[in-house]
Amino acid sequence: MGEVQILKSVGVWRMSLFKKAEKLLNLKGSDKGKKKIGLALGGGGARGFCHVGVLKVLEKEGIVPDIITGTSMGSMVGGVYAAGVSLNVIENYAKKARFSSYFELNLQRGGLISGKRVMSIVRGMLGDDINIENLNYPFGATTVDLITGQQFDFVKGSLLQAIRASISIPGLFIPVKYEHTYEDESGATKTQDYLLIDGGVLNRVPIQLARQLGADFVIGVDAIGPVVEGDTKYNSIKSIVERAYKIIDWKSAQNEVTAADILITPEMPGSTVLDFKKGSFNIDQGIEAALAAVGDIREAML
Repeated sequence: MGEVQILKSVGVWRMSLFKKAEKLLNLKGSDKGKKKIGLALGGGGARGFCHVGVLKVLEKEGIVPDIITGTSMGSMVGGVYAAGVSLNVIENYAKKARFSSYFELNLQRGGLISGKRVMSIVRGMLGDDINIENLNYPFGATTVDLITGQQFDFVKGSLLQAIRASISIPGLFIPVKYEHTYEDESGATKTQDYLLIDGGVLNRVPIQLARQLGADFVIGVDAIGPVVEGDTKYNSIKSIVERAYKIIDWKSAQNEVTAADILITPEMPGSTVLDFKKGSFNIDQGIEAALAAVGDIREAML
């Protein structure tokens, strides 16, 4: 039995039709003065499982996002949630996650990981692919085009393709080839070839994308956080590379994250972007950080 079939046997729990309808009503907003809430979920590898904890608190508190955007792991968690997969199912996958269950070594050029294994897990949650236009919420996933060096945002089309491109950590995952079809100013149909990698290269937390999709009030969740003085014993290739990437990333991210109306930054001491054994811990830290922010969110939305 193939891996996808094994994953599907776990079962895909979907929100009831009533709950989906309720969310769509919230999306439209009966109160004309209601601010549209954007939820921007940042990248962070395994640390991004904290997004599950944040969503659990927001859902319990009735703080329903109207728009969801995601980068890297944020696009995965946010995407499947926007598709109607329950947080119980997402949490179950996160808690069982291990590096070997998500990734496989690849001998092809372009990256160490093909991405087939992690995407089979996403398929296991979704069941079938779905177009972004048909999700329960307006959704966007950020990527970066290696050819132009520009950010490219998926706001329509295949959700699976958007997630696969957004999680493509350079050097680790094989980049995603994508042919983008669009209309130019004259109305003529054009195509452009992209080679897409992880959106976190340029935009760790996609706050501006949430605003572009119509959000008036944006809650950002930064799963990585600022660079702080850490263990000076950086004596392995993994620890050195991870630390170097974090320093580079923070230099570009520190100005971006200030654009959020509320920024939630869960503290996950000892948890790294590749430590998939700490799914439960990261979820709990997301819950703790979100609970601490609820009062500020309600006050800021007045």
